[in-house]
Amino acid sequence: MAVRHETELYAPVKAFFENLGYEVKGEVRNCDLVGIKPGQQTPLIVEIKKTFNLALVLQGMQRLKLSSNVYVAVERNRAKKGAVNQRWNELVGLCRQLGLGLLTVTHFKTKPPLVEVLCKPAAHSDNVHNAATVRHGSRKEKLLREFHARSGDHNTGGSTRR
Repeated sequence: MAVRHETELYAPVKAFFENLGYEVKGEVRNCDLVGIKPGQQTPLIVEIKKTFNLALVLQGMQRLKLSSNVYVAVERNRAKKGAVNQRWNELVGLCRQLGLGLLTVTHFKTKPPLVEVLCKPAAHSDNVHNAATVRHGSRKEKLLREFHARSGDHNTGGSTRR
């Protein structure tokens, strides 16, 4: 069952990370989904698109400046026969090389959506992470300030200007 809008992928991904103990909010400083586990300072960031494309990869790379825990999430449509749906192993390899995690969401007609982790974000070495923290610390701090300033999750991740 193909999704029409990337906002349809937000609820299953949000529920998935909430079940892992994250507090999740949508559209925080232009990030589709931001999650924080109690007692941790490194935010979880997820960028959502209907299909895997260059724009998604570039967004994921930009988010690595804010956190080392970045996922990209796309629909996994069993009915589609397109090139992307036949190359998951290659996409997993690309995400691993870039340090991104990859999630897929499969929608069914009668069952709840299934979220699968195809790969987890690569942990950056301490030197790389510390350099990124020094250079981009204010961006991360702004993200964390906005996350904590929100009283709830009133935005749907994947939406723009709403």
